[in-house]
Amino acid sequence: LTQAQLRTYLAESDLHLVKPVGLRLMDQELLDKILEQVKKKLVKGNVKRIVGVGVGDLGTIAVDVSGDCSKIPPIVMSKIVGAALPDYPGLSIAEIKEFPEECSFNYTIDVISSSQLSVEDKTVRISDASSFMKDLNCPEFMENFNAIMEESKLRVEVTDMVPTSSRGLSQLEFHLQWDKPANATPEDLLDGVCFIYNGSQLLQVLDYRASISEQEIHDGELTKEKSWMGRSINRAIQHSGDDVTSTGGQHRIAMDLDAFPLSVTDLYFVMASSGGEGDGPRDLSAFRNTRVEIHDVVLGRMLTEYKIPTGDKAQARVMCKLSRDPDHNKWVVHGLGIPSEGSVRDYAPIRSLLADRQAGYLRWQRRKHLVVIRVLWKKRRMTEGATNEFALLCKRVLGLPLLAFQCLVKLF
Repeated sequence: LTQAQLRTYLAESDLHLVKPVGLRLMDQELLDKILEQVKKKLVKGNVKRIVGVGVGDLGTIAVDVSGDCSKIPPIVMSKIVGAALPDYPGLSIAEIKEFPEECSFNYTIDVISSSQLSVEDKTVRISDASSFMKDLNCPEFMENFNAIMEESKLRVEVTDMVPTSSRGLSQLEFHLQWDKPANATPEDLLDGVCFIYNGSQLLQVLDYRASISEQEIHDGELTKEKSWMGRSINRAIQHSGDDVTSTGGQHRIAMDLDAFPLSVTDLYFVMASSGGEGDGPRDLSAFRNTRVEIHDVVLGRMLTEYKIPTGDKAQARVMCKLSRDPDHNKWVVHGLGIPSEGSVRDYAPIRSLLADRQAGYLRWQRRKHLVVIRVLWKKRRMTEGATNEFALLCKRVLGLPLLAFQCLVKLF
């Protein structure tokens, strides 16, 4: 459109602002209007109450009717709701369902362990599953929950039927998936690869070949210790091999986090092309909806997912990383989406990229002792014991302002 055409269209247009439909459904005036129309359509019985709840562009309306009440056809109910919301012409109403007056459901809460410093009493509060579960099982929890529901104009009574329990999240599956191009050939495949590290050292590479035979790809020469480490890792993580259909494919990487050797610190998940060898794709651009989904195996539900844009010209892309938190011994997922050269037949560029990211472990090893000495000095757990020039230099370095000390440490 030209600027002249846009001016013409804008001159004839009207701006009409409306609330998000989820917020609108909690408006008591709207609910009373719907209630009045529902009563008119009932042949027998009566409506006890009507409540609405929503957020953003989604919402739900619940109508509480007596047991001997005649049913309202879904199409009639849809017309009543649509007529009550004329400002939302594109409103889509889902299938209407019936529920008993009392219903029960299971719920799952994902808890990420963290520590918070209390400003008032200067203590550190640890937030983890055990402390969270204690709060959920406290008698005051349900009282506060019902009070919040009442404030939200949801006049319902919620009770807990069984005590809340918790479990560690250890059994995961990473689904690396893609959709094939329209004119796909049997060679149009991608490979989901997992690179496993101990700090800056590559311990193992797991790809589609791992489902056929054991392989050992790692830094340095093969030793008895590295061979033992590889077998331990292979017991904790498995690759499904190719799982391909006419429309797409996926590789599943299943793992038990508790079974990994304690020396394992990071796992990188990479989507790689064949690099143009033979009839295979040169890069990721031909594939659509390339993504990685992380699933909880026990409950069979997806925890999160990461996607890469369609038309990606990279030969490979580092989708995400799973890292062990050294302070709490917990695992944390980081979405990355880093493009890289390299392919299924040549991991060298990918290994070089990941080695640069893991180099921070080497830098910390070089800086660690100087940082620890400064902490001891600031806590007055070190005293002066010498007066030579080197001792005086150390004293000046340890006494530097924080920003100056951080700049100095970066040189190591």
